[in-house]
Amino acid sequence: MIDGKKPVYTYDIALNDSLSRRAQIRPSEAVKINPRKSITLYITEACSSCDSISSDLSKSYYKYTSHTLADVPEMKEQLKAAFANSIIMLDSLNTPVINLGGVLHTEIETYEQLLEAMKKE
Repeated sequence: MIDGKKPVYTYDIALNDSLSRRAQIRPSEAVKINPRKSITLYITEACSSCDSISSDLSKSYYKYTSHTLADVPEMKEQLKAAFANSIIMLDSLNTPVINLGGVLHTEIETYEQLLEAMKKE
Protein backbone atom coordinates (compact mmCIF):
# COMPACT_ATOMS: atom_id res chain seq x y z
CA MET A 1 0.00 0.00 0.00
CA ILE A 2 1.34 3.33 -1.03
CA ASP A 3 -0.26 6.44 0.39
CA GLY A 4 -3.17 4.35 1.71
CA LYS A 5 -4.20 3.14 -1.75
CA LYS A 6 -4.50 -0.51 -2.67
CA PRO A 7 -2.95 -1.36 -6.06
CA VAL A 8 -5.30 -2.86 -8.68
CA TYR A 9 -3.91 -4.79 -11.61
CA THR A 10 -5.62 -6.05 -14.74
CA TYR A 11 -4.26 -8.62 -17.15
CA ASP A 12 -5.17 -9.43 -20.72
CA ILE A 13 -4.23 -12.92 -21.87
CA ALA A 14 -4.38 -13.76 -25.52
CA LEU A 15 -4.86 -17.46 -26.17
CA ASN A 16 -3.59 -18.78 -29.46
CA ASP A 17 -2.03 -21.90 -30.95
CA SER A 18 1.47 -20.76 -30.12
CA LEU A 19 1.03 -21.58 -26.43
CA SER A 20 2.73 -24.68 -25.15
CA ARG A 21 1.07 -28.05 -25.56
CA ARG A 22 0.54 -28.25 -21.81
CA ALA A 23 -1.71 -25.16 -21.89
CA GLN A 24 -4.00 -26.53 -24.57
CA ILE A 25 -6.87 -28.80 -23.57
CA ARG A 26 -7.15 -31.85 -25.76
CA PRO A 27 -10.17 -34.14 -25.96
CA SER A 28 -9.70 -37.43 -24.17
CA GLU A 29 -10.07 -40.80 -25.77
CA ALA A 30 -11.21 -44.00 -24.14
CA VAL A 31 -8.62 -46.70 -23.58
CA LYS A 32 -9.42 -50.41 -23.84
CA ILE A 33 -7.82 -52.64 -21.20
CA ASN A 34 -7.24 -56.36 -20.95
CA PRO A 35 -9.51 -57.94 -18.35
CA ARG A 36 -8.09 -60.31 -15.73
CA LYS A 37 -9.43 -63.17 -17.83
CA SER A 38 -9.59 -63.01 -21.60
CA ILE A 39 -13.03 -62.67 -23.17
CA THR A 40 -13.84 -64.49 -26.40
CA LEU A 41 -17.35 -64.36 -27.82
CA TYR A 42 -18.49 -67.16 -30.17
CA ILE A 43 -21.67 -66.10 -31.97
CA THR A 44 -24.03 -68.93 -32.90
CA GLU A 45 -26.55 -68.84 -35.76
CA ALA A 46 -29.64 -68.83 -33.53
CA CYS A 47 -28.26 -66.30 -31.05
CA SER A 48 -30.85 -63.75 -29.97
CA SER A 49 -28.78 -61.87 -27.38
CA CYS A 50 -25.46 -61.71 -29.25
CA ASP A 51 -26.01 -58.23 -30.67
CA SER A 52 -26.74 -56.68 -27.28
CA ILE A 53 -23.78 -58.34 -25.56
CA SER A 54 -21.34 -57.48 -28.35
CA SER A 55 -22.53 -53.86 -28.54
CA ASP A 56 -22.21 -53.51 -24.74
CA LEU A 57 -18.73 -55.03 -24.89
CA SER A 58 -17.79 -52.59 -27.65
CA LYS A 59 -18.92 -49.69 -25.44
CA SER A 60 -17.08 -51.03 -22.39
CA TYR A 61 -13.41 -50.53 -21.62
CA TYR A 62 -12.56 -54.24 -21.94
CA LYS A 63 -10.73 -55.76 -24.88
CA TYR A 64 -12.40 -58.85 -26.32
CA THR A 65 -12.46 -60.99 -29.44
CA SER A 66 -15.54 -62.12 -31.32
CA HIS A 67 -16.03 -64.91 -33.86
CA THR A 68 -19.11 -65.77 -35.89
CA LEU A 69 -19.26 -69.55 -36.06
CA ALA A 70 -21.02 -69.55 -39.44
CA ASP A 71 -17.97 -67.82 -40.96
CA VAL A 72 -15.39 -70.18 -39.41
CA PRO A 73 -16.52 -73.83 -39.77
CA GLU A 74 -13.26 -75.20 -38.27
CA MET A 75 -13.92 -73.32 -35.03
CA LYS A 76 -17.52 -74.55 -35.00
CA GLU A 77 -16.33 -78.16 -35.27
CA GLN A 78 -13.92 -77.66 -32.37
CA LEU A 79 -16.70 -76.25 -30.20
CA LYS A 80 -19.00 -79.13 -31.18
CA ALA A 81 -16.30 -81.51 -29.95
CA ALA A 82 -16.15 -79.61 -26.65
CA PHE A 83 -19.90 -80.08 -26.20
CA ALA A 84 -19.96 -83.70 -27.45
CA ASN A 85 -20.62 -85.25 -24.02
CA SER A 86 -23.09 -82.55 -23.01
CA ILE A 87 -26.84 -82.20 -23.37
CA ILE A 88 -26.25 -78.80 -24.98
CA MET A 89 -26.49 -78.76 -28.77
CA LEU A 90 -24.37 -76.01 -30.30
CA ASP A 91 -26.75 -75.46 -33.24
CA SER A 92 -29.74 -74.91 -30.98
CA LEU A 93 -28.15 -72.35 -28.61
CA ASN A 94 -29.85 -68.96 -28.58
CA THR A 95 -27.06 -67.48 -26.42
CA PRO A 96 -23.43 -66.93 -27.35
CA VAL A 97 -20.71 -69.26 -26.18
CA ILE A 98 -18.41 -67.11 -24.05
CA ASN A 99 -14.89 -68.17 -23.19
CA LEU A 100 -13.73 -66.52 -19.95
CA GLY A 101 -10.12 -67.42 -19.31
CA GLY A 102 -10.49 -70.91 -20.78
CA VAL A 103 -13.92 -71.76 -19.30
CA LEU A 104 -16.86 -71.98 -21.72
CA HIS A 105 -20.15 -70.41 -20.64
CA THR A 106 -23.46 -70.91 -22.43
CA GLU A 107 -25.83 -69.50 -19.79
CA ILE A 108 -24.78 -65.83 -20.07
CA GLU A 109 -27.48 -63.77 -21.80
CA THR A 110 -26.70 -60.17 -20.81
CA TYR A 111 -23.68 -57.95 -20.29
CA GLU A 112 -24.48 -57.69 -16.58
CA GLN A 113 -24.38 -61.48 -16.27
CA LEU A 114 -21.03 -61.44 -18.05
CA LEU A 115 -19.64 -58.94 -15.53
CA GLU A 116 -20.90 -61.10 -12.64
CA ALA A 117 -19.26 -64.20 -14.15
CA MET A 118 -16.01 -62.27 -14.48
CA LYS A 119 -16.15 -61.30 -10.79
CA LYS A 120 -16.86 -64.87 -9.62
CA GLU A 121 -13.91 -66.50 -11.27
